[in-house]
Amino acid sequence: MSERLFAEDRLRVGWDRRGMLALLAALPVALVAPRVLAGPKAAKPWLGISMTSGPGGGVFVDVVFRKSPAARAHLKQGDMILRIDDVDLDEPRELVELVKRHKAGDELEVVFRRGGREKKATIELAEHPGHDEVMRLMHTGRRAPDPGALDPVQGKVPEKMKAMRGDVVLVDFFASWCVGCKALAPSLAGWYRKLGNKGLRVVGVSSDGPDTARKNVADWKIPYAVGSDGASAYQRAFKVSAIPAVFLVDKKGVVRDVMIGYDPSRLVAFEKTIVELLAE
Repeated sequence: MSERLFAEDRLRVGWDRRGMLALLAALPVALVAPRVLAGPKAAKPWLGISMTSGPGGGVFVDVVFRKSPAARAHLKQGDMILRIDDVDLDEPRELVELVKRHKAGDELEVVFRRGGREKKATIELAEHPGHDEVMRLMHTGRRAPDPGALDPVQGKVPEKMKAMRGDVVLVDFFASWCVGCKALAPSLAGWYRKLGNKGLRVVGVSSDGPDTARKNVADWKIPYAVGSDGASAYQRAFKVSAIPAVFLVDKKGVVRDVMIGYDPSRLVAFEKTIVELLAE
Protein backbone atom coordinates (compact mmCIF):
# COMPACT_ATOMS: atom_id res chain seq x y z
CA MET A 1 0.00 0.00 0.00
CA SER A 2 1.46 3.35 -0.98
CA GLU A 3 1.74 6.18 1.50
CA ARG A 4 1.65 9.88 0.78
CA LEU A 5 3.77 12.27 2.79
CA PHE A 6 4.61 15.93 2.71
CA ALA A 7 8.36 16.40 2.53
CA GLU A 8 8.17 18.80 5.47
CA ASP A 9 6.07 16.76 7.94
CA ARG A 10 7.21 16.85 11.56
CA LEU A 11 5.67 16.79 15.02
CA ARG A 12 2.55 18.89 15.39
CA VAL A 13 0.65 20.18 18.40
CA GLY A 14 -3.08 19.54 18.36
CA TRP A 15 -6.03 17.99 20.14
CA ASP A 16 -6.55 14.25 20.45
CA ARG A 17 -9.92 12.50 20.23
CA ARG A 18 -10.53 13.07 23.94
CA GLY A 19 -10.04 16.83 23.55
CA MET A 20 -6.66 16.72 25.26
CA LEU A 21 -3.65 18.69 24.06
CA ALA A 22 -1.16 16.28 22.50
CA LEU A 23 1.88 16.02 20.29
CA LEU A 24 0.91 14.50 16.94
CA ALA A 25 3.57 12.68 14.95
CA ALA A 26 3.76 13.23 11.20
CA LEU A 27 1.05 11.21 9.45
CA PRO A 28 0.34 10.11 5.89
CA VAL A 29 -1.68 12.77 4.12
CA ALA A 30 -4.37 10.17 3.39
CA LEU A 31 -5.15 10.13 7.12
CA VAL A 32 -6.93 12.95 8.91
CA ALA A 33 -4.60 14.32 11.59
CA PRO A 34 -6.57 15.71 14.52
CA ARG A 35 -4.75 19.06 14.47
CA VAL A 36 -7.54 21.58 14.66
CA LEU A 37 -6.13 24.92 15.75
CA ALA A 38 -4.29 27.01 13.17
CA GLY A 39 -1.73 29.27 14.78
CA PRO A 40 1.82 30.61 14.42
CA LYS A 41 4.36 28.04 13.29
CA ALA A 42 8.10 27.99 13.74
CA ALA A 43 9.97 28.47 10.49
CA LYS A 44 10.98 25.19 8.91
CA PRO A 45 12.47 24.23 5.55
CA TRP A 46 10.23 23.63 2.55
CA LEU A 47 10.99 21.52 -0.51
CA GLY A 48 7.46 21.71 -1.88
CA ILE A 49 6.45 18.18 -2.83
CA SER A 50 4.28 15.38 -1.54
CA MET A 51 5.41 11.84 -2.19
CA THR A 52 4.20 8.27 -2.53
CA SER A 53 6.07 5.01 -2.17
CA GLY A 54 5.84 2.48 -5.00
CA PRO A 55 4.80 -1.18 -4.54
CA GLY A 56 8.48 -2.17 -4.46
CA GLY A 57 9.64 0.87 -2.52
CA GLY A 58 11.16 4.06 -3.86
CA VAL A 59 10.28 7.73 -3.49
CA PHE A 60 7.95 9.07 -6.18
CA VAL A 61 6.83 12.69 -6.55
CA ASP A 62 3.04 12.86 -6.24
CA VAL A 63 2.43 16.62 -6.17
CA VAL A 64 4.75 19.55 -6.92
CA PHE A 65 3.41 22.67 -5.25
CA ARG A 66 3.23 25.82 -7.32
CA LYS A 67 5.85 28.49 -6.52
CA SER A 68 7.85 25.97 -4.46
CA PRO A 69 11.60 25.22 -4.60
CA ALA A 70 10.78 21.91 -6.29
CA ALA A 71 8.67 23.69 -8.92
CA ARG A 72 11.48 26.16 -9.64
CA ALA A 73 13.81 23.18 -10.12
CA HIS A 74 11.30 21.69 -12.60
CA LEU A 75 10.58 18.50 -10.67
CA LYS A 76 7.47 16.79 -12.02
CA GLN A 77 4.82 14.37 -10.85
CA GLY A 78 6.07 10.82 -11.36
CA ASP A 79 9.76 11.63 -10.92
CA MET A 80 11.53 9.02 -8.77
CA ILE A 81 13.94 10.64 -6.30
CA LEU A 82 17.01 8.43 -5.97
CA ARG A 83 19.47 10.40 -3.86
CA ILE A 84 19.88 13.68 -2.03
CA ASP A 85 23.39 14.87 -1.18
CA ASP A 86 24.71 11.38 -2.03
CA VAL A 87 22.30 9.74 0.43
CA ASP A 88 20.30 6.94 -1.22
CA LEU A 89 16.55 7.06 -0.57
CA ASP A 90 14.28 4.01 -0.38
CA GLU A 91 11.14 5.45 1.18
CA PRO A 92 9.45 8.84 1.66
CA ARG A 93 10.13 9.05 5.39
CA GLU A 94 13.86 9.05 4.73
CA LEU A 95 13.49 12.17 2.59
CA VAL A 96 11.28 13.77 5.26
CA GLU A 97 13.96 13.22 7.91
CA LEU A 98 16.69 14.51 5.61
CA VAL A 99 14.84 17.75 4.88
CA LYS A 100 14.16 18.29 8.59
CA ARG A 101 17.91 18.34 9.28
CA HIS A 102 18.33 21.41 7.05
CA LYS A 103 17.17 25.01 7.22
CA ALA A 104 15.69 27.45 4.73
CA GLY A 105 18.39 28.62 2.34
CA ASP A 106 20.30 25.33 2.35
CA GLU A 107 20.90 23.73 -1.04
CA LEU A 108 20.19 20.07 -1.79
CA GLU A 109 21.77 18.11 -4.63
CA VAL A 110 18.91 15.96 -5.89
CA VAL A 111 19.28 13.00 -8.25
CA PHE A 112 16.05 11.69 -9.76
CA ARG A 113 14.87 9.42 -12.55
CA ARG A 114 12.46 10.53 -15.26
CA GLY A 115 11.56 8.42 -18.27
CA GLY A 116 14.36 5.96 -17.59
CA ARG A 117 17.06 8.65 -17.42
CA GLU A 118 18.84 10.03 -14.36
CA LYS A 119 18.77 13.79 -13.91
CA LYS A 120 20.24 16.20 -11.36
CA ALA A 121 18.95 19.40 -9.80
CA THR A 122 20.24 21.80 -7.16
CA ILE A 123 17.31 22.91 -5.01
CA GLU A 124 17.46 25.73 -2.45
CA LEU A 125 15.06 25.10 0.41
CA ALA A 126 12.62 27.89 1.23
CA GLU A 127 10.85 28.79 4.46
CA HIS A 128 7.69 26.77 4.89
CA PRO A 129 4.71 29.03 4.03
CA GLY A 130 2.34 27.35 6.50
CA HIS A 131 -0.22 24.60 6.07
CA ASP A 132 -3.02 26.90 4.87
CA GLU A 133 -0.84 28.34 2.13
CA VAL A 134 0.42 24.91 1.06
CA MET A 135 -3.17 23.75 0.61
CA ARG A 136 -4.00 26.92 -1.34
CA LEU A 137 -1.04 26.33 -3.64
CA MET A 138 -2.22 22.77 -4.17
CA HIS A 139 -5.88 23.52 -4.86
CA THR A 140 -6.66 27.12 -5.85
CA GLY A 141 -7.29 27.59 -9.53
CA ARG A 142 -8.09 23.91 -9.99
CA ARG A 143 -11.41 22.16 -10.30
CA ALA A 144 -12.80 20.69 -7.11
CA PRO A 145 -13.00 16.89 -7.14
CA ASP A 146 -16.40 15.21 -7.18
CA PRO A 147 -17.87 14.05 -3.85
CA GLY A 148 -18.84 10.66 -5.25
CA ALA A 149 -21.35 8.46 -3.46
CA LEU A 150 -21.20 9.67 0.15
CA ASP A 151 -23.43 7.88 2.63
CA PRO A 152 -26.47 10.10 3.29
CA VAL A 153 -26.65 11.80 6.68
CA GLN A 154 -28.83 14.89 6.13
CA GLY A 155 -30.23 16.19 2.87
CA LYS A 156 -28.61 15.20 -0.41
CA VAL A 157 -24.99 15.77 -1.40
CA PRO A 158 -24.67 15.57 -5.21
CA GLU A 159 -22.17 13.01 -6.52
CA LYS A 160 -20.86 15.48 -9.13
CA MET A 161 -19.66 19.05 -8.62
CA LYS A 162 -21.24 20.01 -11.95
CA ALA A 163 -24.64 19.49 -10.30
CA MET A 164 -23.80 22.52 -8.14
CA ARG A 165 -22.50 24.75 -10.95
CA GLY A 166 -23.90 28.25 -10.66
CA ASP A 167 -23.71 28.12 -6.86
CA VAL A 168 -20.81 29.11 -4.64
CA VAL A 169 -20.00 26.00 -2.60
CA LEU A 170 -18.30 25.50 0.75
CA VAL A 171 -17.06 21.94 1.25
CA ASP A 172 -16.39 21.37 4.96
CA PHE A 173 -14.49 18.30 6.19
CA PHE A 174 -15.19 17.65 9.88
CA ALA A 175 -15.65 15.01 12.58
CA SER A 176 -17.65 14.73 15.80
CA TRP A 177 -14.51 14.54 18.00
CA CYS A 178 -12.87 17.61 16.43
CA VAL A 179 -12.84 20.61 18.81
CA GLY A 180 -12.04 23.12 16.05
CA CYS A 181 -14.80 21.70 13.85
CA LYS A 182 -17.33 22.31 16.61
CA ALA A 183 -16.04 25.86 17.06
CA LEU A 184 -16.36 26.55 13.32
CA ALA A 185 -19.83 25.00 12.89
CA PRO A 186 -21.84 28.10 14.00
CA SER A 187 -20.03 30.28 11.44
CA LEU A 188 -20.77 27.83 8.63
CA ALA A 189 -24.41 27.61 9.71
CA GLY A 190 -24.61 31.40 9.91
CA TRP A 191 -23.21 31.85 6.41
CA TYR A 192 -25.65 29.26 5.09
CA ARG A 193 -28.66 30.99 6.68
CA LYS A 194 -27.48 34.46 5.67
CA LEU A 195 -26.36 33.73 2.11
CA GLY A 196 -28.11 30.51 1.13
CA ASN A 197 -30.88 32.36 -0.72
CA LYS A 198 -28.20 34.28 -2.64
CA GLY A 199 -26.57 31.17 -4.08
CA LEU A 200 -24.33 29.80 -1.31
CA ARG A 201 -24.38 26.06 -0.80
CA VAL A 202 -22.63 24.36 2.12
CA VAL A 203 -21.73 20.68 1.96
CA GLY A 204 -20.62 18.94 5.15
CA VAL A 205 -18.39 15.87 4.83
CA SER A 206 -18.07 13.87 8.05
CA SER A 207 -15.35 11.30 8.63
CA ASP A 208 -17.69 9.53 11.07
CA GLY A 209 -20.07 6.74 10.14
CA PRO A 210 -23.65 7.72 9.24
CA ASP A 211 -25.18 7.05 12.68
CA THR A 212 -22.52 9.00 14.59
CA ALA A 213 -22.68 11.77 12.00
CA ARG A 214 -26.48 12.09 12.33
CA LYS A 215 -26.19 12.52 16.09
CA ASN A 216 -23.38 15.03 15.54
CA VAL A 217 -25.48 17.02 13.04
CA ALA A 218 -28.35 17.18 15.53
CA ASP A 219 -26.11 18.15 18.46
CA TRP A 220 -24.38 20.93 16.51
CA LYS A 221 -27.64 22.05 14.83
CA ILE A 222 -26.13 21.85 11.34
CA PRO A 223 -28.76 23.05 8.83
CA TYR A 224 -27.15 22.09 5.50
CA ALA A 225 -26.59 18.84 3.59
CA VAL A 226 -24.11 16.39 5.12
CA GLY A 227 -22.66 13.11 3.86
CA SER A 228 -20.52 10.48 5.56
CA ASP A 229 -17.09 9.80 4.05
CA GLY A 230 -16.28 6.85 6.30
CA ALA A 231 -13.92 5.32 3.74
CA SER A 232 -12.08 8.69 3.41
CA ALA A 233 -12.29 8.62 -0.40
CA TYR A 234 -13.30 12.29 -0.68
CA GLN A 235 -10.71 13.30 1.90
CA ARG A 236 -8.04 11.63 -0.20
CA ALA A 237 -9.30 13.34 -3.35
CA PHE A 238 -8.80 16.72 -1.63
CA LYS A 239 -5.60 15.48 0.11
CA VAL A 240 -7.01 16.58 3.45
CA SER A 241 -4.45 16.16 6.23
CA ALA A 242 -6.02 18.21 9.04
CA ILE A 243 -9.53 19.24 10.02
CA PRO A 244 -11.56 21.35 9.95
CA ALA A 245 -10.75 21.86 6.28
CA VAL A 246 -13.01 24.18 4.27
CA PHE A 247 -12.72 24.58 0.50
CA LEU A 248 -14.39 27.56 -1.18
CA VAL A 249 -15.52 26.69 -4.72
CA ASP A 250 -16.78 29.27 -7.22
CA LYS A 251 -19.76 29.04 -9.57
CA LYS A 252 -17.63 27.32 -12.23
CA GLY A 253 -16.46 24.57 -9.88
CA VAL A 254 -12.96 26.02 -9.31
CA VAL A 255 -11.39 26.17 -5.83
CA ARG A 256 -10.77 29.80 -4.88
CA ASP A 257 -9.67 29.59 -1.24
CA VAL A 258 -8.91 27.09 1.53
CA MET A 259 -9.17 27.40 5.31
CA ILE A 260 -7.47 24.81 7.51
CA GLY A 261 -8.13 24.68 11.24
CA TYR A 262 -10.19 27.09 13.29
CA ASP A 263 -8.76 30.61 13.24
CA PRO A 264 -11.33 33.28 14.22
CA SER A 265 -9.17 36.02 12.69
CA ARG A 266 -9.74 34.54 9.21
CA LEU A 267 -13.52 34.37 9.31
CA VAL A 268 -14.27 37.97 8.30
CA ALA A 269 -11.96 37.84 5.27
CA PHE A 270 -13.31 34.41 4.29
CA GLU A 271 -16.89 35.68 4.39
CA LYS A 272 -15.87 38.68 2.29
CA THR A 273 -14.48 36.34 -0.36
CA ILE A 274 -17.72 34.34 -0.33
CA VAL A 275 -19.75 37.51 -0.92
CA GLU A 276 -17.43 38.58 -3.74
CA LEU A 277 -17.80 35.20 -5.46
CA LEU A 278 -21.60 35.35 -5.13
CA ALA A 279 -21.50 38.69 -6.95
CA GLU A 280 -19.48 37.36 -9.91
